[in-house]
Amino acid sequence: MERTRPPQFTRRMTVRQTAELIREGATGDEIRRRVRNGELIRLRRGAYADAGPATDTERHRDLVVATLAQLDGKAALSHFSAASLHDIPVPNGTLSQVWVTRNSGGGGHLSPHLHELKAPLDAGDVVQLAGLPVTSVSRTAVDVARRTRPPYGLAACDRALASGVSPSELTEQVERWPRRPGIARARRVVDLANPLSESFGESFSRWVIWQLGLPMPILQYPVDVHGRRYRSDFGWPELGVLGEFDGRIKYEGVLDDSRSLADVVMAEKRREQDLRSLGWQVTRWGMAELHEPHRLRYQLEAAFRIGVQHRRP
Repeated sequence: MERTRPPQFTRRMTVRQTAELIREGATGDEIRRRVRNGELIRLRRGAYADAGPATDTERHRDLVVATLAQLDGKAALSHFSAASLHDIPVPNGTLSQVWVTRNSGGGGHLSPHLHELKAPLDAGDVVQLAGLPVTSVSRTAVDVARRTRPPYGLAACDRALASGVSPSELTEQVERWPRRPGIARARRVVDLANPLSESFGESFSRWVIWQLGLPMPILQYPVDVHGRRYRSDFGWPELGVLGEFDGRIKYEGVLDDSRSLADVVMAEKRREQDLRSLGWQVTRWGMAELHEPHRLRYQLEAAFRIGVQHRRP
């Protein structure tokens, strides 16, 4: 059974309803002035947030709180809104609306700030996060996979497995609704999902590699060199090749007051020299190659040819 983690809100929720501001003594004109001056941010009609630095995900969580306060309490946050609470990566542009699902039949409802769908929700499909009704991690991952491009669907399912969801739980979500729109796309990424993927870039890489028909790698492949253990994003040991997705996210969380970016880059160079000293062919790519798959194909096939020639027994 999947384990539920509380969402990691990185700042205090600051949603204010118009009625609350008026009770505090503000007038309609004053509220509008504070919005013009940048002291308040209008989330939607009748709801505001205190101004201040915020990521798209944080601002979406404000919009979620503002929107749920105006609903009847019978809808669960779902799809991309649920993904933002479960720390599942979502495509740009999907957080301008709050996504909810009602446990009923019929059509949904679409407005500038709300995307409401109607679909069956079983008891295990809804959990409580920070007091909010949210579709479970497994339901959310499959719903995202049905609604978006495969790289994001794969990243969602990878993250679900990493959070403790079992492969059978994802498969069950797919098999329960065989005629739901997008389910064939979701089934493909569920079959490819792997809990060892550590970033969207790594998930995207595996999707492209699979599409190209190239050998699928071992993830987080360990190599021992002179008493040190290194771990590569991707390993093809039978071909003598190690692969690294080299996006900006690679260096997040490794910099502190004692380590500069130059220190980290130099350590990476030493690491690569150590790996090459054992005959490994090391190849790196970034988002540019993933968006132009023929470049990644050429790069990997060249690495495979060289790696086989220099592979040590």
